Amino acid sequence: QVYKTFDSMAHSFLFWTQELFKRDLLAPGAHILGLTNWMTDSVLPGTGLIAATKEALGAYNRHLARELGPHGYRVNLLKFGGVFTPAVEKTFGEARLQRLRKVLGRLATTHNISTVDEVARFVSVLAADSTSRFNGATIDFTGGESQGFFDVIMNDAILDGD
Repeated sequence: QVYKTFDSMAHSFLFWTQELFKRDLLAPGAHILGLTNWMTDSVLPGTGLIAATKEALGAYNRHLARELGPHGYRVNLLKFGGVFTPAVEKTFGEARLQRLRKVLGRLATTHNISTVDEVARFVSVLAADSTSRFNGATIDFTGGESQGFFDVIMNDAILDGD
């Protein structure tokens, strides 16, 4: 599973971007955006492989931005918060998903969980020319989830549902 996971979550970003550039298929001023999460900021049993692939994706992002920037292209990563997708459901399973929903609801500074539509709307914002200074960046769109992490794990009432 190591090779498959790296290929699908990191190497594919590099290879697709290189091929698009090599074949002159990028529109002038194209913005290339990868997606990541804050899994790289924590250690959770069973997710080390995902964290490692996201770290590799970050390195690819910075290097591609440096290589393609002089050609007028931007390459960035969007780090989004907890969003319930089929991949998340497969990774955690139903029992842990219920707990994750409770915790994520408390982590974000607004106490709500990001949606796929919310992330998509922000991606459209990043495509605008007004964000042209972003290049090689990992843009934090987590809603402050990592800021509340220790509050959640240190506060028994949050975890116990009180």
